[in-house]
Amino acid sequence: MRARVAAVLLQIEGDVKAKVAEVMYKGLCDPSEVYISYGSKCDLGRLQWLFGADATVAVQDPAYPVYVDSSVMFGRTGDINDET
Repeated sequence: MRARVAAVLLQIEGDVKAKVAEVMYKGLCDPSEVYISYGSKCDLGRLQWLFGADATVAVQDPAYPVYVDSSVMFGRTGDINDET
């Protein structure tokens, strides 16, 4: 049953990617280049993990707290600046 559900979800994701490439990008990109995510909260942490510890992270101010929190949890904040 789970395998069947997974197969259906993959097919739906493929259909959505194809429609996004067609409608939003007017066919200028391949559906395989479209990334469907659950939202920026979980993706921000994953991107930091993907690019490694040497990646610099900039966060706009004001920002949703999770953007800063995930950077802190991954050790991307650098030294504390007591003046700011």
